[in-house]
Amino acid sequence: MRFPTAFQAIVGVSFGTMIFLGIVWSVHWLWQTAGEHDRNPPRGGVPEQLMNRKSSAMQDILDGMIRGDLKQVNAAAKRMEAYGDTIEWYLSHSEYDKHGERFRSSVDALQEATGRQDIESAKETVLELERSCIECHIVMNRQKAGTP
Repeated sequence: MRFPTAFQAIVGVSFGTMIFLGIVWSVHWLWQTAGEHDRNPPRGGVPEQLMNRKSSAMQDILDGMIRGDLKQVNAAAKRMEAYGDTIEWYLSHSEYDKHGERFRSSVDALQEATGRQDIESAKETVLELERSCIECHIVMNRQKAGTP
C-alpha cells in the first residue's frame, strides 16, 4: 500500500477544504437570496393576477345572474371587492382612483341588492359594475399604449 507524501496530503486537504467552503458559501448565498425574494417579491405580475381574479369574479356574477342565484352573485361580489381593495396597494394612479370609486359603489350596491334578494336592482347594478370596469380598462389601456 502506498501512502501519499506530505505534499500530496496537504494539497488534497487544501483542495477538499476549498470545495467544502465553496459549497457552504453557495448554500449560504442561495439561502440569503431566497430570503430577500420572500421579503421583497417581484410585483410586476401581481396587479395582472388580481385583475384576472376580478375578471373571474365578474364571470361568476354574470353566471349567477343568469341562473338567478343571488347567493353566488353576492359571494362573487365580495371576492371582487376584496381583490379591488388589494389591488389599490399596487396601483396608485389618479384615473384608477377616479374609476375605483365608481367600481366600489357598484360593488357595494350589488351586495346590498343581493342581500335584499332584489333581482331587479341587482340586474341594474351588475350592468353598472360592468360599465365601470370596461370604462376604467379603456382608459388604463390607452395610457399603457400612450394614446390619449
